[in-house]
Amino acid sequence: MTRLDGSKRWEVLTPHADAEQRLQSQLHVSPLVARIMAARGFDANTEAQHFLQPDLDRDWLDPYIIPNMEQGASQIAEAITADKTISVFGDFDVDGITSTCLLTLALRRMGANHVRAYIPHRFDEGYGLSAAALDRVMADGKPDLIITVDNGISAAHEVAWLLEQGIDVVVTDHHEPADLVPQGVPVVDPKLQASNGSRELAGAGVALKMVCAVGQALGMPHLWREYTEIACLGTISDMMLLVGENRSLVYDGIRRLRTTSRPGIVALSAMSHVDLASVTADSLPFSLIPRLNAAGRMGKTDIALELLLTQDPQEAAYLAGELEGINQTRREIESSLAQEAMAMVEATYEPGSRVIVIAGEGWHEGVKGIVASRIVGRYHVPSLLFTVSDGIARVVGAVLAR
Repeated sequence: MTRLDGSKRWEVLTPHADAEQRLQSQLHVSPLVARIMAARGFDANTEAQHFLQPDLDRDWLDPYIIPNMEQGASQIAEAITADKTISVFGDFDVDGITSTCLLTLALRRMGANHVRAYIPHRFDEGYGLSAAALDRVMADGKPDLIITVDNGISAAHEVAWLLEQGIDVVVTDHHEPADLVPQGVPVVDPKLQASNGSRELAGAGVALKMVCAVGQALGMPHLWREYTEIACLGTISDMMLLVGENRSLVYDGIRRLRTTSRPGIVALSAMSHVDLASVTADSLPFSLIPRLNAAGRMGKTDIALELLLTQDPQEAAYLAGELEGINQTRREIESSLAQEAMAMVEATYEPGSRVIVIAGEGWHEGVKGIVASRIVGRYHVPSLLFTVSDGIARVVGAVLAR
């Protein structure tokens, strides 16, 4: 069912008439909902009831099932109690920004007086604990503890260097481990265990688990519930499976978003003409999330982070306006690049080709991935886009979703 007109490829799942009938009669769902749920493996049982009625109190798993959570939470709690300087180090996508934001806010609420938040500059510093990014951290004064969020699982060399400098490190991440897992520090990542119940969490979800654990250690066991609306933005943005505790986290976060008084979110929703009272998990990827994501794509992530951290409505309004302008610039650059790239593909693509490779001078690094995904969506084959600058070609690619 491959189409070249941009239409989606649909997979028709096998109907399960008996399960559909049970879902309709016992759970009182419509025939359409029953058919969809049955096709996805649900029956009229407790799992289906929980899916239809998310409950964070019921579904939120013990944070200590995540490997090394106890050691990591204990080290952070001790740093707060000892009034140490803590740096929270995130990533430039929305999951990384929200992870950084919620952990920073929570640490301050738990009594940390010296907390600094950092997001790497995409084009100057690259991803993760790069040398350039760490230079910026150190320039603000050597911290006693660095906590990574949504990154760090492959930063073995960088973490070893930090330890040599006498800086403690706690890694929190949700990415798959490879050969460069840091040694000698708590690495808090559910994907370190193949069967871990929290494997589907986004980076923001893992950061929220850490808030939960540290809060328990410091006598604030319910504090984490104040940040579900921030964590849900990261979870939705990273396109995590909305099942189990993720589903309940997003459900609770949406409920809090609809009544939030956080200045940054209120200002951003006003600037983007979003009615928070009616926001949904379906609408966020087309409203607030692209604007936050634009900051990272255009190398202006600090603005998005400051927007979510600020407690000043006037500052929030100013930053939301800045972010709206950044997003508009992103849209214009993306549209121009998409037109140029699509024209090149249309001129060179031969039906039956198994990959698309194109290149151009000066293509913006922050939007190439979006354009590559558009090409995949239209032609249904993997695509590679090269940017050539100063004789160096940099590539980004997109593949078929399965």
